[in-house]
Amino acid sequence: MKLKKILLVLLAFVFALGMFVGCGSGGGTIPDDKKLTIFRWDFAAVDSARKQKTPIYKEIMANVNDEYPIHVKTSGSANWEDVLNKDFNGGTMADIFVCYAMDRPTNFKKWVKDGAVLPISDYVSETKYPNVYKRLQEFDYLKDRIDYFNGKHYALPIKTTLEHGMFIRLDWIENLNKKLPQILVQDNIISSESQMTEQLREQYEFKVPETLTEFYRLTRAFTKFDPDNDGNPNNTYGYTCSETNMWFNNWIFEAMSSKADGAHDTTYWGWVEDGKGGITSSWVTEGNKKAVAFLNKLYVEGILDPDYIATTAAQKQTKFVQGKVGIMVGNMWYNTILNDFMSANGCTAEEAKTRFTVINPPKGESGAYGMKGNPGFWCSVCINGRLSETERDAALTLLDYLYSDEADELFTYGVEGVHYEVQNGEKVSLMGQDSSGFNKTLETEDAAWALSSLSSWEYSYYSPYQSNAELIEGFMDNAKEYTRVDPVMYVQTPLYVENDTALANSALEQFVGMIKNADLYGSAESANPDWSNLYTYNDAYNKAWNDFVDMYLNTWGGQAMIDEFSAEASKYLNQ
Repeated sequence: MKLKKILLVLLAFVFALGMFVGCGSGGGTIPDDKKLTIFRWDFAAVDSARKQKTPIYKEIMANVNDEYPIHVKTSGSANWEDVLNKDFNGGTMADIFVCYAMDRPTNFKKWVKDGAVLPISDYVSETKYPNVYKRLQEFDYLKDRIDYFNGKHYALPIKTTLEHGMFIRLDWIENLNKKLPQILVQDNIISSESQMTEQLREQYEFKVPETLTEFYRLTRAFTKFDPDNDGNPNNTYGYTCSETNMWFNNWIFEAMSSKADGAHDTTYWGWVEDGKGGITSSWVTEGNKKAVAFLNKLYVEGILDPDYIATTAAQKQTKFVQGKVGIMVGNMWYNTILNDFMSANGCTAEEAKTRFTVINPPKGESGAYGMKGNPGFWCSVCINGRLSETERDAALTLLDYLYSDEADELFTYGVEGVHYEVQNGEKVSLMGQDSSGFNKTLETEDAAWALSSLSSWEYSYYSPYQSNAELIEGFMDNAKEYTRVDPVMYVQTPLYVENDTALANSALEQFVGMIKNADLYGSAESANPDWSNLYTYNDAYNKAWNDFVDMYLNTWGGQAMIDEFSAEASKYLNQ
């Protein structure tokens, strides 16, 4: 009898322990709290929209299950991934959450296997949640290429197109051209300004760069020849970007391709064709070797802002508008940058628009150019896999509405009589202008509009009400033309899931070290560069590159991952 009691106690303990562990990683249904909690960074204002019952919030709730009001769980934009991982480990993930999903395969595979993410495709069809079903069908290839999906869908891609552009100071170009004779003397092209001719002006006049050689020559001049005319030739840089992962430098890697016409055999942080019918990691390609050498040249010659890797997007924009750098790559936040430019330079909007613009990224020697983009989406929406049936239904009902044509109309134009009125068949804004004279938009006028980001990131970029709407839409549409994506997207084999992130981060660390190493500089400063001058290799650079490739392929196990990945990815080439 005593033994039986002991066994019963032990069984109860094991059961309780299992329940406890299940709360953190695995387990059954979580209690239905009669609300939908949504996680996304910088999302706190959505709670105020619920409390205030804003027009857009009321319209959304009128089309979904209003017994489940929307609440948010949020974080800062810098640490949101850490917050999500802690929520997973603590068993406190939100009912609906935005995440990188398959772009972070190591974590996402763990979440999927654990049951923390709902297999959405199990619960939708052409007739049940048809808009969610349609979104999954648009990205149906994902379930076949990601091995741990087992033929199901666990994520709803958030639609987007390329949102990045290259901004350039046109007024600096004008200032340089006004003193071109002086510059040519300093560069020993002529011995005195009296030797300046129209032919020389035509040959050497600075312009918006269309090629990497023109980019180098212009950014060198932005660095050396006092383009802001403040009398100090040592307080400007030609070019800057931002972020520790160098993402905004990806256009340089694209330009180093040996192929034009959009196809590329080199890219930043991705996969490319190997020329043998297979796929290889871009980290170890000849094109990436050229790109790192070119960035080393810009860094060593003082053209690249030396603080670029620790610069935030806001700091980068401040440097640009305040006249610290002449060219930057960043998000297409044109009106924000325009407003900041006006404030920093004491000029009108019309004056500011003549002093900077957005241009295509310059072309490489083969004519290749572009910026790395995503195949129609960035980040995804997931549903907690442990919701009760009624709460799961409420979550899917909400998302089904957010992906509908009616919601698209709502997030584009707002509520009639509140945000717009119809005049002669046209929707005309009723929102007016802000204190800076810029048109108000749904983004600033109704906090519930932020829920549009569960469907698409494009609503703010294509707002019909924004100031300079036609100009911004032109920049965005043009960016679609120079978007570059890997030839095969989202193949995720076991070794890829296990090793790719660690390998990429290690490779990036090596790249940053090589870029900053003056001993690897094999080029020469040039007032009139040719292509070979942009990425000349010295012996030290060749050795550093070969050592890196050897580490990547052999010491770090990259070759085995490439072999496995290529065997699978080759099935999907040209699809």
